[in-house]
Order: sequence, then structure tokens, then C-alpha cells
Amino acid sequence: MTLATHPSGTATAARTASIVIPNDRNVAACAAAESSRYSMALARLTFSANGKTAYITSTDGRCMTRALVDTATAPDAATDVYYLPPSILKRSTGKTPQTVTIVGDAATRPAKGGDTMTRLQPASEVNFPPTEDLWPTVDAVAKGTAVTINAELLARMAEAIGNAGAVTLIIQPSASKPVVVVGDHGAGLLMTCGHGRDDNHAERYAGHVGTQAPKGGA
Repeated sequence: MTLATHPSGTATAARTASIVIPNDRNVAACAAAESSRYSMALARLTFSANGKTAYITSTDGRCMTRALVDTATAPDAATDVYYLPPSILKRSTGKTPQTVTIVGDAATRPAKGGDTMTRLQPASEVNFPPTEDLWPTVDAVAKGTAVTINAELLARMAEAIGNAGAVTLIIQPSASKPVVVVGDHGAGLLMTCGHGRDDNHAERYAGHVGTQAPKGGA
């Protein structure tokens, strides 16, 4: 049985919360398929101070995301932290978003033929990496040049000119110019979306990561 973690570390405190998984994105896509040193095969679930927004952090040690989802039922305490397997957080294939409900020592998700239940393991068994300490400061992000690109197009370019999918991105002094993409087997140009430079990138970043972001590196 796939396991997740309850914040209390035991099955005695019947704390509750429920979140809505949007069907337009895979919120735990960056979780590791398996992990030995850290519990990176799980996703970390935390909540905003008012309990209305949930954050799902996943990483495989090479990439990391903090995805925002809505709460259907606010947690008993905004400081509650859960660690869930990506399988219970996967997006719905239908038109209706999925709701994942946590009650006590179990998390459930609707499924044909009955709800799918995931038991929760003691928190002491989870060694999730300290992801909150890795985020750059908002000031550092504000100093960067931000452009918006189509990731699907970039993936196609990496297939053509990259080495094992790896390419180098070069943002030109004028952010409205195409992004230069250089690989071991060629080079290319990738047009930016919209009008090039994104001057609101630091504000958007702070909104997603939170005011605690300045704990991170410069």
C-alpha cells in the first residue's frame, strides 16, 4: 500500500483538511519516482495562513515546484503539514477536478467503484529535503531578466539539438528578442510569449512562494 504522512506522527489526532486538484496540470510532476536518501517520492502539502490556499511542493533533487491549489475544507491548523504520494494528487481525466480529503490517519480520493484510500505513516519516517530554505530572495529574483516561453516548444528544440535533453538558454539584452537556445548538436531561437520581458515576475514569485522567500540564497 502506498503511504503518506500525518502531521501529528500518529493516528490519534483526527485532523482534517481537503484540497481540490485541478484537472489542467500535474501538481506533483517533479516528485521522484523513487528516492533513498530523502523522501522525495512524496509531495509536501502546506497551507496559507488563512487556510484558503494549499501549496504542494515536489522535487526529485534536480527540479522543484511549489504548486498552488484551492482548499475545499480548511485545515484544523494552518501550520499542518502533510506528505502525500503523487498518485493521490494526480489530475482528473474528466471535467470535474478531484478532491483529496485527509481525515486522521488517512487520505481519500474519489474513484470509480469507491474511494481510493491512502494510509498515513509516522512523520518521523519522512526525511523530506529542506525545500523552504532553497528559494532565492525576492530582491534577487527582481534583479533578474524574466521572459515567458512555451515549454513545449523548448522541449521540441531540446529533442533536436540537445544532449540527453540538455540545452543552454541565453536571454539577449533586449528581452523582446528571441531566446537563444544552444545544444551540443546545434542552436536555435525561441520566440517569447506576449511582449517579451515580464516586469511583474518578482511580484508573482513572491505571491507564490510567500514572504518567507528571503530566507533563501541571494
